[in-house]
Amino acid sequence: MEALKDVLENVNGWLKFAEAKNAVLVTTSGVALWAGARLLVSDEIGCYLQAYLCFLIVFLGAALITGLLSFLPVLSYSIIVPKPYAVDNENLLYFGYLSTLSKNELVKKFLDALDAPDTEQNAFHPMYAEQIIINSRVALAKYALFERGVNLIILGALTPVVGGLLLYAAKNKRKATDGVG
Repeated sequence: MEALKDVLENVNGWLKFAEAKNAVLVTTSGVALWAGARLLVSDEIGCYLQAYLCFLIVFLGAALITGLLSFLPVLSYSIIVPKPYAVDNENLLYFGYLSTLSKNELVKKFLDALDAPDTEQNAFHPMYAEQIIINSRVALAKYALFERGVNLIILGALTPVVGGLLLYAAKNKRKATDGVG
């Protein structure tokens, strides 16, 4: 019983960490979105910077929404995050693996890992197991949403780099083709 209690505390710690990361994502993207919007309405920026800021604002807005979605009081994020997949590493301390198990599987695996006889199982064990699994799935969903939000911010920030590389390549191709550029 003590092992299940420890794992539940561990999973809850990962869940708190995931929520803190998403809070930072929301704060960062929100502040950057506000700063980008303030710059966008400024009269002193060129059209290229204005175009970049428009793209950046779209990506930052999407990242902000993604971060906010992680705070919805939902126990199933199946619309946003796919169901947990099988994990090769059968680590009973890793929330990603725990999220793939049923409560009966989890109790059995714990009893096996602790070399405890089945007679030591009581009605409270499946309740702990169910809470561990639910919290593991919520933590996994929050981490997935955080990853998507960070990817959106990176995509928004890299838009001018990729655009610049494409313009440079097009300019060189045009120069090679017709000598202009």
